[in-house]
Amino acid sequence: MSGNAVDITHVSKRFGNNEVLTDISFDVREGEVVCLLGPSGSGKSTLLRCINQLEVVTTGDVLVFGKRVGYEEVAPGTLRVTSPERLAESRREIGMVFQRFNLFPHMTALENVMEAPVQVRRMPKVEAAEAARAQLKRVGLSDRAEFYPSQLSGGQQQRVAIARALAMQPRIMLFDEPTSALDPELVGEVLSVIKQLAAEGMTMLVVTHQVQFALDVADRVVFMDGGVIVEEGPPVRVVEHAQSERARKFFSELRRA
Repeated sequence: MSGNAVDITHVSKRFGNNEVLTDISFDVREGEVVCLLGPSGSGKSTLLRCINQLEVVTTGDVLVFGKRVGYEEVAPGTLRVTSPERLAESRREIGMVFQRFNLFPHMTALENVMEAPVQVRRMPKVEAAEAARAQLKRVGLSDRAEFYPSQLSGGQQQRVAIARALAMQPRIMLFDEPTSALDPELVGEVLSVIKQLAAEGMTMLVVTHQVQFALDVADRVVFMDGGVIVEEGPPVRVVEHAQSERARKFFSELRRA
């Protein structure tokens, strides 16, 4: 056992003849914040989906807290796809926040946050409501518990989505471009919640185009392009002193934008 939160070893992923990840290997230590940067289509989101088993890797291994994701070894060298029950159990360690909020429109913010603890963890509703209110307070939405998604701004809806993921008490949080669907003036309120989680020591893997956020919060940056890792290291070194021409060009264009 490595002691890491995530171990990714020689992972490749193909959709038909299109290989979107090629021989990816890196780890995430417990308590670490890693930001995945790179152009659209570089494989960042697919990699997150492989970690949470929303996509099955073509080759390679993904371990989350030392346990293989998606497959189980039934004999030395022989793997089989994990049963739905085992998969659901392993996902409980992982919280995921997507670009789109995907809140239930007919449920209040409180009910959205309560839903998974009640349905998946079989938590009594009174206990789940109390825990949900604590998570809404954590993301600064105590006064919006009884509001429906249509009554909330995009930033507020995304904060509810974060609270919903936190309600399952995950050990690691995955963020897939959590601010990309927001108007610019709403981006800061979501990033401030993620910064708060980082300060609390939450293990996080964040796909983002917010380079300043990565510089401020990440312990490490992984720059991807064309389905491969081009550079990896401390944020300032990767962003401001990139070694590869591809990374230098990418960050230079962002600064000019």
